[in-house]
Amino acid sequence: MSIYIENLTYAYDKGLPTETSVLHDVSLTVYSGEVLSIVGQTGSGKSTLAKHLNGLIFPQHGKITVDGIEINENCKKINEIRKKVGLVFQYPENQIFAETVKEELLFAPLNFGYTREEANKNINEIINIFKIDKIDLEKNPLTFSGGNKRKIAIASILAYSPKYIIFDEPTAGLDNDAIEDLLCVMKKEKENGVGIIHITHDIELALEISDRIVVLNQGKIVFQGEKNHLMEFLVSDENNILDIPPVLKLSKRLMEKGKISEITDNPYKLSKMIKDKRECL
Repeated sequence: MSIYIENLTYAYDKGLPTETSVLHDVSLTVYSGEVLSIVGQTGSGKSTLAKHLNGLIFPQHGKITVDGIEINENCKKINEIRKKVGLVFQYPENQIFAETVKEELLFAPLNFGYTREEANKNINEIINIFKIDKIDLEKNPLTFSGGNKRKIAIASILAYSPKYIIFDEPTAGLDNDAIEDLLCVMKKEKENGVGIIHITHDIELALEISDRIVVLNQGKIVFQGEKNHLMEFLVSDENNILDIPPVLKLSKRLMEKGKISEITDNPYKLSKMIKDKRECL
């Protein structure tokens, strides 16, 4: 099954003097069991695209289907869509509303038909993964630090096991340990057949974790493909949008000078290629 997006176009304040076009003829597919990263600069349309995928906003032109169910203003299965597609907001304050962490984690599972026993079992697993102290379950989630609020927001989505999860800039405000925990969660969810949509401006992270990558610029898709092809795009004359990761930039220079045979974003692979080249001389 998949999320299918065809010719999606959207503008804010449509028909008004302040109309701002955000997405232009966007077409792509998100498959179960993959990590798809959507990369772009601020204002490229990434978050607006994300909000379309679980019906927070509806297409003005084009079509979106989730496992065969079309998302539009007349959709009678919008709750089913939102059960299938979980969205972790870019700013956790826009997502968190319950008076305690426990209530926050229980809200979606109970509203999507889980028994209290099932919901409690799920959140016990989640708090262990994210190292949330049980004593904190009775505290107000809005009193936590930015990084911990983000962990709670992510946990509240994972608690009801959606088929697709949209992570909008999920690593912002997280320390290195929390980022590693999150990446392990994303890997595990992918292995369980969940489709991961990773919205980010961090091209290095996208290269590290993605099966496929989409690059948005001013609301248009300018690249769509696998990691190796993205590296080629980044170092090409076509790319005047995204910064080239330092290791990739260095490998390009070394390849141009004949020091290595291919470009890479992996520092260990680059080091080995340089060493192997020296040994051959």
